[in-house]
Amino acid sequence: MTDRARSIVPIAPVCVSCGQPLPESRAKTRRYCSASCRTTAYNLRVAERLVPLRASRISELPSWVSTPSGEVPVLSDARAALKQVATTVETLAHRVEAEESALRRDLDRVRARLSKHQALERELAQARQHAAERDAELRQLRQRLAEREAQTPPAIDAGRSPAALTAFPPLDVPDGLQEGIALLTRQLDFVRRFARAQAQRGDSEVLTGFAEGLDLIRAQLCAVTPNLDELRRSADSVLPSAALSRALVHDILPAFDDLHRCVRTLRVSTRSPLLDPLREVAEWIFASFVAVLERQGMSLIYPLSRPFNPHDHDAIAVVTNAALPLGSIAEVLQVGVWLDGGLLRPARVTVVAANSGSHSS
Repeated sequence: MTDRARSIVPIAPVCVSCGQPLPESRAKTRRYCSASCRTTAYNLRVAERLVPLRASRISELPSWVSTPSGEVPVLSDARAALKQVATTVETLAHRVEAEESALRRDLDRVRARLSKHQALERELAQARQHAAERDAELRQLRQRLAEREAQTPPAIDAGRSPAALTAFPPLDVPDGLQEGIALLTRQLDFVRRFARAQAQRGDSEVLTGFAEGLDLIRAQLCAVTPNLDELRRSADSVLPSAALSRALVHDILPAFDDLHRCVRTLRVSTRSPLLDPLREVAEWIFASFVAVLERQGMSLIYPLSRPFNPHDHDAIAVVTNAALPLGSIAEVLQVGVWLDGGLLRPARVTVVAANSGSHSS
């Protein structure tokens, strides 16, 4: 044997799978050190054979399979569409809620207007009923005026007051004081509205002032009824003379004096188509007022053209009048009143004197 042959060192057999030296008993016939290494090597060979087949099959699959998430594109698009739909539905829900609130506010406004309209309709129905009642009273008053005109009442001289307190006979009045005051209140309400309508037709300041004066008289009469009720309750349903006197002096007679001044003003005013109907109606109401007072046992003192009596009369001024005798009464400024046989108040008058001019007494 040569030196070269002696220098070659035999290579020890090793396991093909793990690289460990094989046992001597298997060095010539085996390539693996154990069964596990052999199984591992077998699995590796099988995997190497399957790699080309797997690559060819993967190429046939859709592209989304190889994505990291592995999600289907259709599902992703559906999810995005569902998100958009959810956003749209939420927006529509907010819009519907806002429109519903606006509709509710409009409905509240409509309900308020409807309730106001119903209230106005009720007021209109009441006004129509009130107008129908006033029309009935007007027809009744016109009928009575026609009956009185048929009796040919005395004409009123515009230049001087009549000799009697009233120029027309009184209308039918009730016996009770409160009922009579209520009747006068209704009549004055009609006359003041009639005077205001006449003033609008003819643009008359005199009629406007007369209507305002009637408003004050009606307000005074409206305040009489509760005062009489209170006096009657305090007097056990029987109104004594003292209480009646106080009611007359403080409540009733001031309204009577104001109406008397209105009648006197109309008597001396010039004739006109606007004033003549109002003058006649005012005379009828004044006659009714006189009848109401006389039904309560009062006697009214109207001493026109009569001698002056210092016990019953109060001279306010003296005047000269050739048509009247000296010492007689030329004008009655305020009507006097007798009640229960006693003088409640004297009549305020102007007396005819011999001297020229007039002066205060």
